Order: sequence, then structure tokens, then C-alpha cells
Amino acid sequence: MEYKYIYRKHLRKPAKFFLILLLMFIIPYVSITVPIALSSNQQNKILIALGFLAGGFVFLVFISLEFVFIYFVMYRRFKKIYVNLTDDGIIYNNAKGEIKVPYEDIKYIQFPSIKYMGGWIKINHSRGSIRLTVVLENIGDMINNLKNKLDQKNIIGKYDERAIYNFFKTAKYSDQSWERIYENAKYFISIVIGAFVVTAVFLTLITNVPLKFLVFICALIELTIAFIIPEAIFGRKLAKESSQQSFYVPNRDKQFEAKVYKWTLGIYFVLFIFSMIVLKVLSM
Repeated sequence: MEYKYIYRKHLRKPAKFFLILLLMFIIPYVSITVPIALSSNQQNKILIALGFLAGGFVFLVFISLEFVFIYFVMYRRFKKIYVNLTDDGIIYNNAKGEIKVPYEDIKYIQFPSIKYMGGWIKINHSRGSIRLTVVLENIGDMINNLKNKLDQKNIIGKYDERAIYNFFKTAKYSDQSWERIYENAKYFISIVIGAFVVTAVFLTLITNVPLKFLVFICALIELTIAFIIPEAIFGRKLAKESSQQSFYVPNRDKQFEAKVYKWTLGIYFVLFIFSMIVLKVLSM
């Protein structure tokens, strides 16, 4: 049986995702700069607000030019990269061409990575090496299928059992995490927009400039934590239910994920509104 793996669509087609990242910058930037400028005691507050917006525009232009450079230097090559696992070996294709590596030609496999954070698999063979990062789509399944192919051919000593299992967990977690991002992207963006709209309202009600920055920083930190905590819970659950002996990592439990998002984001919004009110009272 043959398996084919490609890089995720945000690397193959990055323009759409770049625009989303720009939006994620524009929302907090406007939410803090415009209220600060308009609530100042200076007579030329409109000019100050326009100055903030002009500064943000210049920054966006700079980032856009940088993106164009990065796209042509790095991202464009991901369109041409794919990996096939066949019964006889690995077929790796990139911008330079196709490389066929029989399983017998593999010298050893390395897994430089940080558990649940990221990394890559490096397949060293007689003519060089192949490196694949955890952003390869379904890389967890690729690791499992590669291990099975080697085991079926009784090709032993090519990898460390503990290392491949740890990377397998990291790869599966990466797969599941990216799936959650893709599935919930619109939901996450609406939360960010809602949070910074509320932040902008409180910024207009507070006259103390240092407190304005504190409100913004508080909103940013709380929002970041609200997204990190669910992923930490999912990672903990995955680790707890995994087994090295059977080389098993559980699939996503979407019902459990929905429950975690419901509770963590509910608690977040209560704490967020409470902290905004406290900061408003302190400014009086």
C-alpha cells in the first residue's frame, strides 16, 4: 500500500493565512491607539489618531514586503514537496527533483524535537538525508506507517524505540492541534474581535494613559492564556492515554474539546470583564 503526504495548506497557500495574521495585528493595534489618541487632552487629538494609524500602515507595508520576500524564498518550495511511502521505499519530491530511497538504504533516523512543541524527523540514507517537520500534514500517521514498513521488512536498528515514540506523540499532537486551528479559525477570530472591541470601549472610559496601556496588556495576556490552557489540557489528555508498548496515541475527542473550550472561554470572559471593571475603578 502507498501513502502520500504533503505540507499543510497554510504553507502551500500562505496568502490567505497571512491576511488573517494581519487582521489579528490590526484589531489590537487600532483598539489601543485610536482610543488613546481620541481621549487625550490635546487639541490636535484627530491628528494624533491619524498619526497612529499612519504608523500602523507603514508597519503593515513593511511586513507585507517581508512576506513577499519570504514567500519567494521559502514558502513557494512547499508546494512541490511531497513524500510517498511505498512497499519498497520512500519517494521524496521537492523543487530539485525526486529522490527514491529504498528502506534498506536508510542508515538511521533521528528525531530532533521538543515534546509537544515541534521538531522534525531526519531520515539519513546512503546518498544524503531527508528532513520533514511536524507541519507535514498527517505526519503522525506517516511516522506510524514508516515504522510499520521497517518492522515488516525486519529492518532493525534504524531508530531508537523511545525516540520514535516520543516524536510520534509530538507529531500526532501537532496534527490534532492544526486540525483544531483550521476547524475553529472563524470562531477564534470572532473571540479576538469581541475581546478587543470590549477593550476599546474600556480604553475610551479611562483617562489615565499608563492605565490604558495596562488595560491593553491585561487583555492581551488574558486572551493568550485563554487559548494556551485548552491546548495544555488536550496535550495532557493525549499523553495520559498514549501507550509506548502498543505504539498508540488516541485520536481527537471532539466532544471533550467542545466542553473544554466552553468552560475555559466562559471563565476567561468572566475574568476579563472583571479585570476591566477593576482597572476602570482604579482609574477614577
